[in-house]
Amino acid sequence: KEFGLKADNLDYDLDAVVARSRGVAKNSRHLIGEAADLRLGSRSVSQIYRAGVACGGGGVGRYSGSNFVHMDCGPVRSWRG
Repeated sequence: KEFGLKADNLDYDLDAVVARSRGVAKNSRHLIGEAADLRLGSRSVSQIYRAGVACGGGGVGRYSGSNFVHMDCGPVRSWRG
């Protein structure tokens, strides 16, 4: 079964990252190793999103068009991108 995880602790110039990456927040938690983007072949984006929100910890963002769910260690919040 397919499993995708992207959890970067990017150690280079943030302005360069933002310039190259459309839609990346300047204060992205990926940049400090506190976020991951998840994709599971056996679960839909909706299922992963609902499970993340149900945990009640950190941020959970649903990106159906890009087929992934963002989860981070920040304040509790959720969104759809």
